[in-house]
Amino acid sequence: MLLAILYVTLLPFAFASINTTCLPPQEVDVLRVIGRKLGKDWDFEQDPCVNWSTSSSSRTYENNVTCNPEPNSSTCHVVSM
Repeated sequence: MLLAILYVTLLPFAFASINTTCLPPQEVDVLRVIGRKLGKDWDFEQDPCVNWSTSSSSRTYENNVTCNPEPNSSTCHVVSM
């Protein structure tokens, strides 16, 4: 619940700079905050919408981010994690 509130609250107002992704800078910043809270060592040198899928040896979870591109644009948005 706290993560959902944090995500919704920070998404429109967070600012970051990253040139390797189609995500808006605000969403990248929110992913950084969520990753820190979850104890993840996500690599922001890679595009989270393309290169972030790490399967666990256990079938109980998978680390990934799913993005949806905007039509006629180079921008995409996180739709699930």
